[in-house]
Amino acid sequence: LRWILGVFYLNEKGSDEIRILEPGRALAIPESNTTNAFAVFGQATYEIAARTRLTAGIRYSYEKKDFAYRVLLNGIQADAAQPSQSWTAWTPKIGIDHDLTEDIMAYASATRGFKSGGFQLGDGKPFLPEYLWSYEIGLKSTLFDRRVRANLSAFYYNYNNLQVVQYINGVASTTNAGKATIKGVELEVMAKPTERFSLTSTLAWLDARYDVYFDQGTSLNGNRLPNAPKWNITFGGEYSLPLGTIGDLVLRADLAWRDATFFKPNNDPRYAGGNTTLVNARIAWQPDDKQWEVALYGRNLTNERYASYKAVGTDATGVSNPDLPLTVYGEPRQYGVQLRYFF
Repeated sequence: LRWILGVFYLNEKGSDEIRILEPGRALAIPESNTTNAFAVFGQATYEIAARTRLTAGIRYSYEKKDFAYRVLLNGIQADAAQPSQSWTAWTPKIGIDHDLTEDIMAYASATRGFKSGGFQLGDGKPFLPEYLWSYEIGLKSTLFDRRVRANLSAFYYNYNNLQVVQYINGVASTTNAGKATIKGVELEVMAKPTERFSLTSTLAWLDARYDVYFDQGTSLNGNRLPNAPKWNITFGGEYSLPLGTIGDLVLRADLAWRDATFFKPNNDPRYAGGNTTLVNARIAWQPDDKQWEVALYGRNLTNERYASYKAVGTDATGVSNPDLPLTVYGEPRQYGVQLRYFF
């Protein structure tokens, strides 16, 4: 039997101020938030049969948030409040894993998760806590004399009161979707054909949708979640070239492809990003003791121009206009030199 017990405590204080300047109007919203969180948890793993282990755990969480804000319009206070609220949750976990062979393990688990609620920036309106049941099955393996490691997993996430964050006029706004489900499959492979040559690859399929969500009276049931592309694929390779007594030259290249994605819960095509391919490379020199290295790197070598987010823009008078999407682009091609020391 292996077990662990623990206690967690967090006290966090923060303050900020939102300022919005428009023709004839200056809006300032100073606000502060204090979070006090406490949790106790325990988990135990017991070998119920040869090569089979059962894990069970539970956590109790308490969290309280004290929020305060003022609204200043052209320097005159127009509104103020100090809302406060607390939440509690029991979040259990159960899992089982079994060694099919010395090199292959199968597992399954069910876990409940909790994320506390909070208050809207700007007006202090509350949003609800988020709850999740996560189910996962998979295989983990180390094959061919430990030269190949392959992991396969399938998961199903069932959300209640999923917190949805959108940026409106540059201010984050959080609402709750009644229900949402995320289904996916992930494959990860790492291979080392020789002592100096290694390969990595990942393949992920995702289906993330709202089941029950009404936004400003409009049903978004069946829409895809923002920033949840259907496919993600990566490839990488690294080779260490010996340089005799002066060390090694380590060459690495990576390719990442991401499917198209929406940035808004309503799946408006004006607020979507196309598929993206990024290529990175790195050349590093290491001395024999491997304690430090100097490297030349390049990121986004093809200078791919891609959207990392899109929000509602404003016209020349400062009024929000959904026909004028404001696009935040990903980083362009970059080169650099890096020096690292390994402790």
